[in-house]
Amino acid sequence: MAFFFSGSWFLHRLLKRKPRKIQLAVLYALVLLNLGIHFAGPFVLWENPDHRLARMFMVNICAVIVLLAPALFFSKGTFLKSGFVLSSIMAGALVTFYPSEALGFSPFSLAAIRFYIQHFLIFSVAASLVSLRFVKLRYRDFWALPAFMFLSLLIVVANGAILEGWGVIGRQQNWNMAFQWGPAELEGVIGWLVPGILRTGDGFIPVLWQLPVFFTFYPAFALATVYLSKKLGN
Repeated sequence: MAFFFSGSWFLHRLLKRKPRKIQLAVLYALVLLNLGIHFAGPFVLWENPDHRLARMFMVNICAVIVLLAPALFFSKGTFLKSGFVLSSIMAGALVTFYPSEALGFSPFSLAAIRFYIQHFLIFSVAASLVSLRFVKLRYRDFWALPAFMFLSLLIVVANGAILEGWGVIGRQQNWNMAFQWGPAELEGVIGWLVPGILRTGDGFIPVLWQLPVFFTFYPAFALATVYLSKKLGN
């Protein structure tokens, strides 16, 4: 957590007095660096060719963000850009509390280091876009976060169905890194929010089980982030 926030503060200070073109160039270079790590990482961390291939696709929310970031970085649509930025900030912030994929790894293993570097880049680029005033978050766009998350989860499920159809992965419910199939080990934390109608005999209705989260936590996080950005901006 200290690394994420202090590193983002340092990046902001480093770029604050630079020309706008330099600021944009550096931030976009970090976006491309993250994209490069996304594609290079599987060749270093996984020996199974199928797992390597699967990891290059959109297997979770953060993979969606990384793969769409080069295009969304220059998006002119305010609502879409806000959703991308808020999702990136949330993804980075939540990782400091619950580092899903890094659980079980040594803190200094290559897999854990790769995980934290990628999520730091997701968080710091989005935070810098706001702090350097390339993106102005507005209260009225608070629904951009749940909308972007909903679409991202649909992409993850569609991606899983394609990989399963190709035979690259087994049953896609086992690839639950984005919690698209249910809270899994987070059942005790947020499972109580999921009504019985959104459950099945052996799990949860994909994506739709998060409806209570879409209407509670995501809007609250978005509003809190907008408020904080305005306070710090002043």
